[in-house]
Amino acid sequence: MKLLILLIIFLLANSVSRVIDIIDIREIEDDNYNFKLSNHGSLFNLDSSKYSFYNKLDSIQYIKDAGFIFSAFTNEELKLISSIPDFSEAIFFPGITKYGKKIDSTQKVKYSVYSSKDYDKNGIPLFGEPISNWPIYKYTNQENGSGNPIYIDSESERNKSDFIEPFFFGDYDLFSVYKASLDDVFIQVENLISFYENQIIIQYKLINSGVKLDSALFSFYLDPDITHHKRIFQEIYDDEFYFDEIAFVNDENNTEYKTIGVSTVHFPKINDENEVIHPFLSDLENEKIFSANVNDLFEQAKDLRKYQGSEQLMGNFEVNDTKILINNNMFNFAENDTVFFAYSIDIVSQESNLDQTFNKIKSDLENTKTILQNLFTSIEQASKNLEFHNFNIYTVDGKLIAKNTNTIAQLPKGLYILIDNNSHQIKKILVD
Repeated sequence: MKLLILLIIFLLANSVSRVIDIIDIREIEDDNYNFKLSNHGSLFNLDSSKYSFYNKLDSIQYIKDAGFIFSAFTNEELKLISSIPDFSEAIFFPGITKYGKKIDSTQKVKYSVYSSKDYDKNGIPLFGEPISNWPIYKYTNQENGSGNPIYIDSESERNKSDFIEPFFFGDYDLFSVYKASLDDVFIQVENLISFYENQIIIQYKLINSGVKLDSALFSFYLDPDITHHKRIFQEIYDDEFYFDEIAFVNDENNTEYKTIGVSTVHFPKINDENEVIHPFLSDLENEKIFSANVNDLFEQAKDLRKYQGSEQLMGNFEVNDTKILINNNMFNFAENDTVFFAYSIDIVSQESNLDQTFNKIKSDLENTKTILQNLFTSIEQASKNLEFHNFNIYTVDGKLIAKNTNTIAQLPKGLYILIDNNSHQIKKILVD
C-alpha cells in the first residue's frame, strides 16, 4: 500500500513538473504599458506583483486580469473550461490537440509566447535561435485555399514565400496556442493579441477536437481596476461602470485617469438552428454585457448562461469589485468545427465630459469591426470572376438560399454572401 501511495505521489509530481516545464510567462514592455502574458491563456495578472496591466509612465493600473470562460453541454451535462484557473473545472496548457492530451515539455520554444517585435517583415527571427519563425501566415495564392490568416504548427512549413506571407495585425502582436480537456470535451485555442497606441484587440480561434457540444457559450472576462499602484487596495472600489452596447469603466474620483471601453468586435454568425454558418462571418447584434461578483463568478458562469442573445442586459450587482463578462448567442459546436471571437479594449484619456469620451471609444471600436470584416471578406461586383466552382449562397442575415451551386444567375439585386465548399473562402457579392 505504501509503495502504491509513493507511486501515485511520484506520478502526480512528474505530471505537475511537465506542466511547469512548458509554461512560458513573458513580461512585455512597450512605449506605454507594462504587463505579462502566458502561453496557457492567462492574461496580465500572473504573479503576486502589486499591479498588472499598467501605464509605466504614471504607474496607473487599468486591468488586473482577463481571459474567458467556455461552457457547453455534452450528454446533457454542463462543462466549464476557463483560462482563469479559479473559475474552471479544467486548465489549459500549451500545445495543440493534434498530438492528443499529453504534455510535451520539450516543445516549450515552439509553444512559447510569440512577439512580433522578435521578427522582421518576412517572419524571420531578428535574433536567431532559440525562437522559431513567426507562426501565423496568410495564403496569397487562391489555389491554396482561404485567404484567412492561419496558424502553421510545423516549423519547417512556416515562411514558405512561394505561397504564403507572414500575418501581422497590429503595431505589436503576441501569439500563443493552448489546449484543454475535460472528459470528452477537447478544445484548442489560438490566441492573437494585438496592440495599437490606445487599443488592445484580443482574438480567439477555437477548434473543437472532441465530441459535438450543445449550447456552447463563449464568455469574455475582464477585471478592470483603475488605480494608482500605491493605492491598489483603496481605489479599486471607486470605479464607475456604464453598460450600453459597450461596457465603459471610469474612475469617478480621478479625472486624470483614463477611461476603458470593452466590446465584441467579432462573433460568428449562426442560423436559426444555432449552427455556425461560418466562423469568420460576424454577427454583433446579440451581444450582452453584464457584471458579476468575483466571489461567485464560477457559479454565476453557470447561471448567467441564460443572459445571452435577446435577453435583457444585466446591470451592476452593486458589489465592491466588479468584473465584466460579455456573452453572445449560444451555438452548437460540431466536432472538428472552428469558431472565432474578437474583443477590443480601448484605454483613452478623458474628454471634457463622459459622453465625448464614450463617443471616442465607440468610434475606435466601430473602426476595428470594419477592419476585421475587411480582413475576412470583401465586396465584389457580381460580374467579376468568382473563382468559386461549388459554393453556398446566403443572404447577409444568414439565410441559406442556394446550396452546392456554381452560378449566381437569377439572383435579385442585393448583397449576398458566398462560401466556397472547397476552400471555405468567403466573398460578399453585390448584384446590381
